[in-house]
Amino acid sequence: MSSTSRFRRTFASAAVIVAVAAAPALAAISGPDVSSWNHAGVISWTAVRNAGASFVFIKATEGTGYTNPHFANDWRASGNAHLVRGAYHFARPSGRAGSAAAQARHLVRVMGGRLHRQSLPPVLDLEVSGGLSPRRLIAWTHTWLSTVKRLSGRTPMIYSYPAFWWRQMAHTTAFRSYPLWGACYCSQPTRFGGVWSHWTFWQYSAWSRVRGIRGQVDMNRFNGTRSQLLALANHGLHVTPPPPPPSPTPTPTPTPPPPPPNDD
Repeated sequence: MSSTSRFRRTFASAAVIVAVAAAPALAAISGPDVSSWNHAGVISWTAVRNAGASFVFIKATEGTGYTNPHFANDWRASGNAHLVRGAYHFARPSGRAGSAAAQARHLVRVMGGRLHRQSLPPVLDLEVSGGLSPRRLIAWTHTWLSTVKRLSGRTPMIYSYPAFWWRQMAHTTAFRSYPLWGACYCSQPTRFGGVWSHWTFWQYSAWSRVRGIRGQVDMNRFNGTRSQLLALANHGLHVTPPPPPPSPTPTPTPTPPPPPPNDD
């Protein structure tokens, strides 16, 4: 979703760019995703909402050391504009020991309590392989996803695009239990050639114009109704379990009377 990754996907999707004009109808539940690249000017989240957006995904982290400097403010301001919010981590896969777990911890640490308020599933943005073979990249991805799930209690979502999944991920079906956010600048949503049976979000354009955001912006569609979007976000609400009931006080066992004296 960064400028460099968008540049790569331009060529991967060159044959279908003309189909962007046939993207989803205006009645679709849609919204942008943004990063620091979209801050050529101040974003007016109220204008974004008034233009018809229902949700936004905001870049939170990348690798192990980068945090989007606009993340906290965008999260707060988009929430004040009544947009449903989600956050994504741009993956930097590496062969270094512990890389996937460290990156997962970085996202969870930056998200903090936001993961346990109304928020869409945390997203792994997987667009580069870091030079890993498909077997090692699949293992890296599994570690990141399982670490976020263990630390946050949330089931993450996967963002990627078909050409990457076919080549760098060997068309694996190992992650089909995770929600899919697929990028395909074409006339129909992508399920990566049947790898997934269902798509959750579809990034259908990287060149949209949205009132309130200067320049071009990625746009996405949700596969469902607004009620279903809110239900997906409500899975992030933290519910404190009730305290266990007090243990009943045991009834004391009566002490038997002493035996009668032996007169023999």
